[in-house]
Amino acid sequence: MRVVSTSHGETIAAGAFEYLRDPQASLGFAPASPQAYGTTNGLSATGGSGTGAVSYAVAGGPGVIAGGTNLAVTAGSGAIEVVATKAQDDFYTAAAATAAVTAIKADQLITNFLPPDGKHFVLGFVTGLSAQASSGLAVGFVNLAPEVALLAGTNITFTNTGLARVRAEQAGDANWNAAVSVTNFWPAGSRITNVTPGAANVGGGIAVLIQGQWLGDGTDITNVTLAGVAAAVVTQGADEVTVTAGVAPGTATGDVRVASVSSGTTVRSNAFEYLWLDAPVQLDPVDITPTNLVARWELVPAASRHVLDAGTDTNFAAYVPGYEKLDVALAAQYAVEGLTDGTWYALRLFAWNADGYSWPSRTVWVPTGTNTPYETHPPRTGPVSQGALMDHSLSNLFHGAGLVYAAESSDTNVMTVAVGAGGRLIMEPIGPGTAEITVTATDPATGYTSTYSFTVQVVGAPALDADDFLPRELWNPRFTQALEVRNGSGLDAIGVRVLFTNLMPGIAVENQTGTSSDGRPMIEMQTAFTNGAVLTLDIVYVCTGAYRADAYPPTVELQYILPEWTPPLPGEGTVLGDGYPLPDGRYVIQFDSVPGRLYAVEYRIDFPGGEWVEVPLRLRATANRTQWIDAGPPATQPSALGQIRSYRVKEVEE
Repeated sequence: MRVVSTSHGETIAAGAFEYLRDPQASLGFAPASPQAYGTTNGLSATGGSGTGAVSYAVAGGPGVIAGGTNLAVTAGSGAIEVVATKAQDDFYTAAAATAAVTAIKADQLITNFLPPDGKHFVLGFVTGLSAQASSGLAVGFVNLAPEVALLAGTNITFTNTGLARVRAEQAGDANWNAAVSVTNFWPAGSRITNVTPGAANVGGGIAVLIQGQWLGDGTDITNVTLAGVAAAVVTQGADEVTVTAGVAPGTATGDVRVASVSSGTTVRSNAFEYLWLDAPVQLDPVDITPTNLVARWELVPAASRHVLDAGTDTNFAAYVPGYEKLDVALAAQYAVEGLTDGTWYALRLFAWNADGYSWPSRTVWVPTGTNTPYETHPPRTGPVSQGALMDHSLSNLFHGAGLVYAAESSDTNVMTVAVGAGGRLIMEPIGPGTAEITVTATDPATGYTSTYSFTVQVVGAPALDADDFLPRELWNPRFTQALEVRNGSGLDAIGVRVLFTNLMPGIAVENQTGTSSDGRPMIEMQTAFTNGAVLTLDIVYVCTGAYRADAYPPTVELQYILPEWTPPLPGEGTVLGDGYPLPDGRYVIQFDSVPGRLYAVEYRIDFPGGEWVEVPLRLRATANRTQWIDAGPPATQPSALGQIRSYRVKEVEE
């Protein structure tokens, strides 16, 4: 203490007096608790007095002060005693506060689990598993689908088709809580579960949906086969693919195979069948002009529609506009129009139903023009009698001039055919049976050939059950031969034809009705001759020479007159106007004729409409005037009340 006066000056007493500091106000110190292992939290205190600095210290427990003002927890459990101190200053004494922080385990995460979730693997593939825990502790793996994959350590092998599942886990330790487990899913292999539809016709062309699991990644299916036949991929996803069935070489049942980059080849055994559907039989076109033609075909019974192609080459690389896969429904012919004169065109047909296309028909390669041959008047098929030689002009069968004809028989033991001079078709029935006759007409200028085939049934000759000459007066030059003829053909005939050879000089057939094409005398008798019936024929010979018919009988050949194969009629004929009804309701027509010539009668039952119908039996004229009674046999079609029947006659060649 120091005292200064005027009388004594300065007086000092060392350490004799002290000023005292005031205590500070209370400190507020409440650090966050609990605090996880490995974390660092900032510390702060409130209250106190003066300007003294605050400092922190760990008095005990698993913690340290980091950076002077942060508490770092160094273990996953325990109590940490933390002291906050505010230093004294000139006016206040130092102050301190203590708080407890509970240390707890820290949470951890599993990351970078590989292979990534959803990755697809083919069977047999082996890969390693890896994952990281944020704690730095090792991650373990648990196989949740051992039926699909084999897990050995950290290596996984995909053994069967299915969904492989592996769980990555970390159980924690004294400082870390167990991590939330992570499960990855990996499609393994692939499988086909459904194929719709499971069948197609051999021509393909329909959409087929193949469903399954992990067939690809949605974009990498490269090849699909159905029963060994490649199919075109239309759309695809990871679990399905739609394809168009291709053309098969024949009927078959086989596997469905789907190949992709990611899944390899997936197979479903015997899951697809190719069915048979007849292809249309394409006939040669008709009505060929420089700009049009009519394609024709035989309908396929099992088809719901037919499809026509008209191309400009036989590979159908290009089509006539409007004639590519043209739906012609159930029509049996279709006009192809807008063509170019002198140009060749290709035609083909397909049959179609719900199972797709048939194979294509044969391809017809045909030129347009004015002289391209085509069938104009097809003959009518039917039975003919053995021995009934036929000689017909082919110019009535085909359109065109200067054509070269050829013909063949499928069975020369039944029917022989030849093309004679002037384009005549000569057919000789040899023996009972059926033969297909094929006739061709070729235009030498283009080389195009039109073909027409028809079937002829040959029946054997009538049976001769009795052959006797009847008694006569000695002075009578007429000899009557009674023939008993039986129909054993199995068919109903419309008459009998008797032909004579080896007639001795001076012997003539008095009731002869004409001459056959080979020059033999003959009798044609029109009468009902049903199967199994017996007819008695009286043949009258006039003998004016040295030979008697009963002593030198001629050779007799019997033939049936049948509603037989007849060649096409030429021209339009002449409408008859000379006719009259009989009292019994029958009708007689008559016309001028040339003896020995052959005539065909046609009638129309609803003039001027309706179709001309030929009477099956042709007439051989024996005089300059010929009559015919419309009464049958064979019976003609009846006409209804109010209908007008008209007739016409055509002279025809043998």
